Amino acid sequence: MLRIKPLLAALVVVSTSYAVSLNQLVQELKENSPLLKQKDLQVLIEKHKTKTVSSERFGEIDAFGIYNRYEDKRVLYPISPPINPRNLVGAKNQLIGKISYSVPLFTGFALENRVKIGKLKETIAKLDYKLTKNQLIFNLHSLYYTLLSLQKQKKALEVYKQSLDVLYEDVKTAVSVGKKPETDLYKIDYDREKVKAGIKKLESSIQTVEAAIQELVGKKIDFSKVEEPKQQFSEKILQVSADINNLDKLNKVRQLKKIVQSKEKIAKSNYYPKAFLSASAQRNMGADTYKDLWNIKLTLKYDLFDFGKRNHQLLEAKLEEKQVNLKEKQVLLHIKKQLTEAIEKIKSANEEVKAAKKQLKFAEIVEEAEKTKYQQGISDLYNYLYAKAQKFLAESNLYKAYYNREIAVSYLKYILEEYKDE
Repeated sequence: MLRIKPLLAALVVVSTSYAVSLNQLVQELKENSPLLKQKDLQVLIEKHKTKTVSSERFGEIDAFGIYNRYEDKRVLYPISPPINPRNLVGAKNQLIGKISYSVPLFTGFALENRVKIGKLKETIAKLDYKLTKNQLIFNLHSLYYTLLSLQKQKKALEVYKQSLDVLYEDVKTAVSVGKKPETDLYKIDYDREKVKAGIKKLESSIQTVEAAIQELVGKKIDFSKVEEPKQQFSEKILQVSADINNLDKLNKVRQLKKIVQSKEKIAKSNYYPKAFLSASAQRNMGADTYKDLWNIKLTLKYDLFDFGKRNHQLLEAKLEEKQVNLKEKQVLLHIKKQLTEAIEKIKSANEEVKAAKKQLKFAEIVEEAEKTKYQQGISDLYNYLYAKAQKFLAESNLYKAYYNREIAVSYLKYILEEYKDE
């Protein structure tokens, strides 16, 4: 007869060193997950975007090469007073080589705020990477515990089938000597077929979960041996006290708020004058001669009227800030709800484990009693088979309750973002 303590002990026994472990799968996920790699690349993309904007502070150096072919001779270089016709040189074929440098001197702080936005987007990309990793590792924990639960249920069902096989042979012997009716064999055989179908169904579910894990870690895994992880649940978890204000989910929204604030400053920069400096040097060549020209230009620009463009841009930024403030409030409330939900899930799962233990203990006693009554001819086979089925159901429920509790603990860790730094 199966006892509860050995059953629970089996749940926490560590398998051989060749078994697949949860920690091993987490490492595989971090190394191979296509989604994590995409998030990592996004961090690099945002970093280069920031550098692109930042480099605009130093302006541009450009080189030009121009070839002109005219129908008749054109002066080689611009005419400027005093004009001396003798000094004018013309050519049909003209080649111009030019180099120029232009730099923004003052943009109303628009450029500085664009750089700031770039850095904030880079920070958000890093937060996205960590939050995605936190999500994926929780998904992996959930699938892993589901796999263990299904494997344990399948093993319990196989043991149940073996006991039915033994019972079938015992009853077959009893029927041959006239101690039991032949219909008892049909009853046992009917239950055996149901158990076979149950095993097939569990095998199908196991294969589905294994495929989901392999998709998640991005690698083919041998699940012939699966290691039992250390139990996560403890009574202390139910008294968890967390500072949710420091969670990255909220931090991400706060970075978005800073971006919107910088957008507002960029919108205000349109009300400032702009200053640009440019310089160029060129050589005009033709008719076996050349002329070197250069100039330095300082440009001051101020928009007198833009038909409301600046005003609408500023209003848009202010409305976006209000929107982000509301989003921050909504995210905070959602996290609080999730935290409460996670704690209640653990409490409920823990009560289910306690109930399943009691159910199994009672089912073992009833099965033993019905077995004795059937062997003595006091009760019919139906009661004994029903008791055996109830014992298996209780055993299966204990496995499900135990791993559901572990999944609930993993969910709490996910809400508290404990997997992001693994």
